[in-house]
Amino acid sequence: MSVKITKGNKSDLSVSSVFSKGLSGKLFGDKAYISKELFHQLLTNDLRLFTNLRKDMKTYLLDIQDNLLLNKCSLIESVFNVLKKHMLLEHTRHRSPLNFFVHIIASLASYSISKLNPHLISSSSPDSLS
Repeated sequence: MSVKITKGNKSDLSVSSVFSKGLSGKLFGDKAYISKELFHQLLTNDLRLFTNLRKDMKTYLLDIQDNLLLNKCSLIESVFNVLKKHMLLEHTRHRSPLNFFVHIIASLASYSISKLNPHLISSSSPDSLS
């Protein structure tokens, strides 16, 4: 897992080299334009980047499993929605960096013991949001 905290107006693509250090496998992202240079840079670092296609992008073939995972991106976004709405993750007035990190850790801890957790694998329990 890799985390980098940036300003809100900074592009995620500009810090992708920081994200990709020490990671390998599959990387799923939002619909964005990915340059060929960035795609090949991530591929040389053993990362395969998957995004939904924009109108001006060329199509590429996906494995069935990769396509299913790409379609589950909305589920990942619903995890963030649960964190923001039910676990009160968003807070705009942090007075110290330590308070900021304590607030994030407390939100993640309350999410981990919550019954509102969405699941990637559908289950028969009524508590899952899948």
